[in-house]
Amino acid sequence: MVDFKDNIWVVDSGNSRVERFSPECVYQKQFGEKGSGEGQFEGPTWIAESSPWHFLVTDTGNNRVTSWSVTPDPPTCTTTTATGVGSEEATLNGTINPEGSAAEYHFEYGLTTSYGTSVPVPDESAGSGTESLKVSKLVKGLKSKTTYHFRLVCKNTGGTTNGNDIMVLTK
Repeated sequence: MVDFKDNIWVVDSGNSRVERFSPECVYQKQFGEKGSGEGQFEGPTWIAESSPWHFLVTDTGNNRVTSWSVTPDPPTCTTTTATGVGSEEATLNGTINPEGSAAEYHFEYGLTTSYGTSVPVPDESAGSGTESLKVSKLVKGLKSKTTYHFRLVCKNTGGTTNGNDIMVLTK
C-alpha cells in the first residue's frame, strides 16, 4: 500500500509485522510482532490507510482486523524571507506542512540565534493537512537599523522541527 506521503507499507506475513519504506524503497520502520495480544499479529495479509497515520490490518491468523495508529512524522518547517520591513516592524514568513497530524507553530526572533521572543503566544494551529501552508506574523517594536535573527518552529505529536535561521535588518 502507498500512503499519502508516497511511503510504501508492506505486510510481512512470515514475520508477523508491517514495514514502511520510503518512496525510494529505503527501509524506515516497522510495527507489530508475532502473537495474539495487543500490537501483535499472526500472519497479517492486508493493510489499508483509513486516515493519515492510521491503518487497518487484516490479521488472518488471529481472525481479526486491527486498527493501528503510528507516530506521525514531525511537521516540515521552512523559514522564508521577512517582508514589510520597516524601522520598527517586519512580517516574519514561513511554510509548514503538518504531515497529516494536528500541528502548531510560532516564530522565534531576537538579536542572536538564542532568539528570546516568540510570536504568537500561545502557538497557533496549522491544522492537520498534508500540504504546505504559508504562515506569517507581524512583529512590532523592533529597533531601527538593527539585525534580527528569526526562525519558524513547528510541532505535532511526531516532534518539533526548527526552520532555518534568517536575518533581517530593520530600516
